[in-house]
Amino acid sequence: MKKHKIVIVCLLLTVVAIAQPASEIINLGNVDMWDDQSLIATIAGHDPDLDDKLTLDLVPELSQMPYSTVVAITKVPICAEPNTPYPVTVACWQLSWRPGGPGEYGLVFVLSDGTLSAYGRVNVSVRHRNRPPVLQPLADVLIN
Repeated sequence: MKKHKIVIVCLLLTVVAIAQPASEIINLGNVDMWDDQSLIATIAGHDPDLDDKLTLDLVPELSQMPYSTVVAITKVPICAEPNTPYPVTVACWQLSWRPGGPGEYGLVFVLSDGTLSAYGRVNVSVRHRNRPPVLQPLADVLIN
């Protein structure tokens, strides 16, 4: 059975959903990992408007990653409350990503309340792990 290695990080997108152009992308953090690992991260966001519903999406056209790469974003029900002096709407998502190989990647996300948006970027450095070669057993050989 092949072991699957995972890197787990927590990224806090403490972005108040204000009008923010895509050119103003907040750095959410840097992740270093090996090419045989998967990244699992929690991304949290908040909005001071208590009646807003928040969404988080990957922005492929702003991200630096191969098009064949699949990023899964799943909303999670329980989230830590940010340390703010006022009540806020809070939401959390779990990100799952397996890079296509070594390289420098940038994943850009947009947090939206339906009207206003904020952008955040995660920089991921994926290093190649040198693994030993594996010999395959010979098939049955018939000698005459």
